Amino acid sequence: MNEVIPVITNAAATILTALISLLAVLSTRWINTLPEKARVENAKIEDDHFRALVDESIARVDDLATKTVTQIEQTTAKTLREAVKDGKADKKELEELGIAARDEIIDSLSEEYKTALMFAVGSVEGYVTKAVETKVYELKNGIFTVASLETA
Repeated sequence: MNEVIPVITNAAATILTALISLLAVLSTRWINTLPEKARVENAKIEDDHFRALVDESIARVDDLATKTVTQIEQTTAKTLREAVKDGKADKKELEELGIAARDEIIDSLSEEYKTALMFAVGSVEGYVTKAVETKVYELKNGIFTVASLETA
């Protein structure tokens, strides 16, 4: 029995040393991953901020398009459309109203919104043009989305 105790003690000491070494390696590995984890979280925060900025930009364009198209329709477009129908005005004048609406909306956007839209949709001008055309269609056909009703 006395011969077995030193062997067991030696084996236990070896196993304990191996476990301590394993824990040290795992701890070191975990500590080394913390900076990478922090970088990933930081990127996620930046992405969330950018995503929120894009959402705000799109909502802003929608709001401005609704208000601008409604205002133009009430002041100019309806009368001009009737004049075109009667042959007293050129259809090009209606197209120029759309261009004016687009330019007014783009001028109203902050540079931050324009940049976010550019990265998200490509052409800010093209996106705003489509937003204006959509609002004209909705207004002419009596189609309003919930967002349109809330912002109008």
